Amino acid sequence: MAQRILENNGINNTNIDGAFLNNYLVNKSGILTGRLNNCLITKSSSNVLSLNTGELILSGFRIVIDDIETFTYSTPPSVTTNYALIAEIVVDDNSDVTFSFKTQLSSTVLIKNNLFATATGAGTYQIKLCTFDLTTVPEIENLVLEE
Repeated sequence: MAQRILENNGINNTNIDGAFLNNYLVNKSGILTGRLNNCLITKSSSNVLSLNTGELILSGFRIVIDDIETFTYSTPPSVTTNYALIAEIVVDDNSDVTFSFKTQLSSTVLIKNNLFATATGAGTYQIKLCTFDLTTVPEIENLVLEE
């Protein structure tokens, strides 16, 4: 299993440490530093990005990446284009939580629904992990990691 949503693992997190951590992380997002390899993103070949293991926080949800994820960009754009690698969490009306990665134009506005504003917490929340240019070759250039 490459990704695990810790709050979605069937364990009722009622102990004081777990409850404190969940309350502390509500509405916080980013890469949890000091954990595994901190989700380091590198260019592993001319058109491939690699995301190392680590832990992400998306609006308070903790996602563990425990295998290296690779993203291959084999279809070149007609002109050099700036893209962003996005981590996305979706909570549906039944409170089911799903996580995925996606690539989109870096100028696209991120979706940041308040997942704790309704009883079901339904909505979508995205964070930007990095931006990069994809050339017409295709080749990845100007990789910039988000902080």
